[in-house]
Amino acid sequence: MSSSRRSSMSSVSSQTSLQSSLDSRTALILVPDPEDTPLSPQSPFHFSDDDELEEEIASQSEQLWSSSIPPLAPVVVFLYLLSPYLKLGALLLPQWHQPLRIGLPVLFLLAALAAFTRQIWYLLAVYLRKADLEEVVLDALARGRGRETRREILRTIIRLFNGVSRILLATMYLRYSVEVLLPLFPDNLAVSYRVIVTAVLAILVLPLYAASSLASRRIIYAAWTSIAAYVLWLCFVVYSSAHGTLTGGFTLPTGSTWTGITTLAFTFTSSSTLPLFASLKGTTQPVTTSQRGSRSFIVLSAISVAVALALVLPVVVSFSRDRLQHASGLSINQWMASLNAIILVPSIPAILITSSTLRIPHAIQRFIGFSISKAILFFLVVLLSFAPEPIFSVLTDILLFMMLFGTFALPAIIHITIYEFKQPLSIIIPSTPHRRVSSDGSANSHDELLQRKERSLQKLRLWKRLAWDIGVWLLLVPICLVGFVWLGGRIIQKW
Repeated sequence: MSSSRRSSMSSVSSQTSLQSSLDSRTALILVPDPEDTPLSPQSPFHFSDDDELEEEIASQSEQLWSSSIPPLAPVVVFLYLLSPYLKLGALLLPQWHQPLRIGLPVLFLLAALAAFTRQIWYLLAVYLRKADLEEVVLDALARGRGRETRREILRTIIRLFNGVSRILLATMYLRYSVEVLLPLFPDNLAVSYRVIVTAVLAILVLPLYAASSLASRRIIYAAWTSIAAYVLWLCFVVYSSAHGTLTGGFTLPTGSTWTGITTLAFTFTSSSTLPLFASLKGTTQPVTTSQRGSRSFIVLSAISVAVALALVLPVVVSFSRDRLQHASGLSINQWMASLNAIILVPSIPAILITSSTLRIPHAIQRFIGFSISKAILFFLVVLLSFAPEPIFSVLTDILLFMMLFGTFALPAIIHITIYEFKQPLSIIIPSTPHRRVSSDGSANSHDELLQRKERSLQKLRLWKRLAWDIGVWLLLVPICLVGFVWLGGRIIQKW
């Protein structure tokens, strides 16, 4: 009797709760995304049980651990956030002698944009609760039913973009290392020495390239060695500049789009923001902002950009048109040539390890006994490093466009697509909420207090949202659009 009574009371209670939730006079209402189906796993109203949720979290955690960027310590994440800024872009700056009135403002602007775009990626990962580039792009451009074909096409484009950009970047690292070392050998055997030096550097890279992920101690030590070599190289630059023995540096064959400003922009490019954020979290689910200050990705990103700015600034000043001297310092050049190679060569494995891999049948992979995909990528890098100068110049133009687009334009496009053209889940408070007559006055006042807090919170979020939207639109339209139009004009030799 009592059990049936309780069941009837619970059914009445559930019906009352359902009617209350569907009442149009409810103060807070949830607006779903119409593209999601009510019963699909992507739907906000699809609730999986605890076992399914735990299995999903465990699966994503295993996927992260098996990836090329597994969970890393905060200091290692900081290392990989800083490392891209102190590589080829900074070493190419001596080729261009920008006046300080142009070089310094552009340097500070690009450093700010680098920090800004990393923050955009971070906020997108938190908002979408995804820290994988493929998933973020697919959620922005191919979310919903009936878009499997578009998702496959986008996934292929993303992987191709990632693989090509990293192969070209590693090729430039290897080619530049060879170029700076060749002047140390006799000129009469330059061709044969090019082959010998390239082969020696490739052999030195192979033990590091055998690592499976960025968590390998060999890769971490190589990254620290590269940064230490850059600091030592910077000391030579400052010393020779102070004593008037600084020359214009070494020249690498580059395309028509490479100038002082574009080289500065290339200096502050990076491509592993989202994977590093996921590795700092230790798992891709759930993605939240609850981290201690020393472990916060925002703090690590800001510090890395600030340190990079401090270490690139002396190069811009020393090699500016206002300070450059034309005296020769042979001993300094020899040391700088060796340090340039030490800066770049240890960084090649980390670039290729995080590249998209080729799909090799498991049976063939198992029979061979080593990664065929990694071997093919490494062979392509060595082969492309021997490309003739006209072809290599075109490859440098392609790399410059890809790195600038991936660093500055892509996060802005994804942000605008999600926030401007997609309907997010929203909690809406009517301007004149319905007042219900209640016998309990304290409950009514408590509800009004919650509504006031919700309004103030939404107003604060609105202002933040407007500030971010303005910043993203300024990044995309005046900066990226004008910049890429200028790059196109340089390619077709309009200016």
